[in-house]
Amino acid sequence: TFSPTLPEMAEHHRMTKRLADYIIKAAVGRTNTDVSRETGVDEAVIRKLFRDHYEAKKDRYKPSAPRILGIDELYLQRTYRCVLTNIEEETIIDLLESRTKQSVGHYLSHLKGRQDIEIVCMDMWNPYREVVKALIPKAAIVVDKFHITRMANESMEKIRKGIKAGLTQTKRRALKGDRKLMLMRRRDLNPMQELVIQTWLDQFPDLGAAYKLKESFMDIWLHTNEVDAREAYREWLGNMVDDQKHHWAPLMTAMTNWEAEIFAYFGDGQRNTNAFTESMNRQMKD
Repeated sequence: TFSPTLPEMAEHHRMTKRLADYIIKAAVGRTNTDVSRETGVDEAVIRKLFRDHYEAKKDRYKPSAPRILGIDELYLQRTYRCVLTNIEEETIIDLLESRTKQSVGHYLSHLKGRQDIEIVCMDMWNPYREVVKALIPKAAIVVDKFHITRMANESMEKIRKGIKAGLTQTKRRALKGDRKLMLMRRRDLNPMQELVIQTWLDQFPDLGAAYKLKESFMDIWLHTNEVDAREAYREWLGNMVDDQKHHWAPLMTAMTNWEAEIFAYFGDGQRNTNAFTESMNRQMKD
């Protein structure tokens, strides 16, 4: 009795090497269920294939610091985990076990070439800021503009919902589809949508005031330098409606607490965002 040599077979997995390689590559960017459905291989086998691949690769992976570092978090398996990316080259550096100050600090303190990091993009999570200031003091910290502009949308949404809740059933019907249109930038509306929006703003002045505040806040990020951006923000504050101020309070507090990091976006060569990191978060979660 003898066993012939079968060089094309991945004997530990009882399949061809070609199939094993395909499954590993497919599993990087797709769910195990999806790959299982396509190949007819059980999910448990796919998990084992990928786990073995990971074990073989992990010790050879020696990450180094990028010029532009992205820091974000991902809620995975009931806990927040820190995601580190190279924004310039659009690659993932690592996914940490947690987003605590100790965890992030320990990783960055051992990251090769961290002194070469020039810009760090992040959301408004204070432990990230504290770690970067302590370990990479020369790096410019830039708050991702999408996080701060999202807060403007959320403030306007609170006002819209409050106004709509106090209307009669007939008037509420007149505002059908209001959420989607009001979250759109005015410049992106087609003529019919512009007409509908203008009708609403004329009919409900408080709603119009909230929408105009949202739009003018978004316009701050169209400026090309910090001086003009700061002036636009001061004008925005001056146009604040008194009886709506409490709805905009979280946004104004964030602007105060993170002022330097928010306006750092307008510095020379620093107009960077965490858009790549956010896009990877969805894929990593899958």
